[in-house]
Amino acid sequence: MKRTGLLLVIACNIVLSTAFGEDSNSSTQNPAININPTPPPPANQNGPASALDISKLKSGEQVLRVGHYKQLPPFFYTDINDQSGFGYEIFSQVAKQAGIQKVNFIGFENNIDLNLLLEHGAIDVIANSWDLPGMRKHFLLSTPYYTKGGLSFLFFKQKGNYQKAEDLKEHTIGVFKHGYADLYWLPSHGIAKDSIKAFSNIKELMTALREGDIDVAVIYYPLAKLAEQQLPDQLQAVLVEPINDVYAVRMQDMELAKILNQAIQTLADNGTLTKIQADYLNPTENVAQNNPNHTT
Repeated sequence: MKRTGLLLVIACNIVLSTAFGEDSNSSTQNPAININPTPPPPANQNGPASALDISKLKSGEQVLRVGHYKQLPPFFYTDINDQSGFGYEIFSQVAKQAGIQKVNFIGFENNIDLNLLLEHGAIDVIANSWDLPGMRKHFLLSTPYYTKGGLSFLFFKQKGNYQKAEDLKEHTIGVFKHGYADLYWLPSHGIAKDSIKAFSNIKELMTALREGDIDVAVIYYPLAKLAEQQLPDQLQAVLVEPINDVYAVRMQDMELAKILNQAIQTLADNGTLTKIQADYLNPTENVAQNNPNHTT
């Protein structure tokens, strides 16, 4: 598994610009990749965006704009020798397999921005999205490429033990502001609002956990696992709701969804997904998610 040698708060805010050369083992060239912290142009103010022209994506005439949530590893983190990321590597391979020539990755501070920008045509894909009913109502979702992305409890072992929602009662809980745990998961499990503290970023949340301002964090599982890997003797991450990781596209982009699904299936069949996961995840994490048809 790749080592994460820098601090978690640094690891969550990496911006990397790179381009892929020709793969000597394949006649298909990797897509030209750009990772850009700058927001895309303003959303379309004249109504819904038209469907993407797949032929232009494959010729390189048009760039595929992929939005992702900055606070959510494993899209980006730094290992001891390199800057890379689980979600970044998977989508790069999906784009290559689909014949997409140019990809621009753009990071955003929260999922609300991502959803609105996709709906209005300022981005074309949301990477590391979740297969939830609310998302299916508004977007086309790809087949899953990872099925243990969901929610986790993260806590210091010497300060408590949290395994299920009932264990959170009468404790102070930290979440990301306007995230899934804040808006949906905790309220649906009967957690009192006055016991929840919402934070804007991972640095604030982890500081609160370390200093005892919160007892437990309810955050994204890959992020909790990354924190646990840095302090394995002190921190524990407990998966409480596995959720399929998918790509989201606009309803009118059925052809894009089709070629993404075909690419995911091919990468699952030829072992590429398994290989990428082996680079980034503990062996115990490599269960079921290699099958795009798996559901949680």
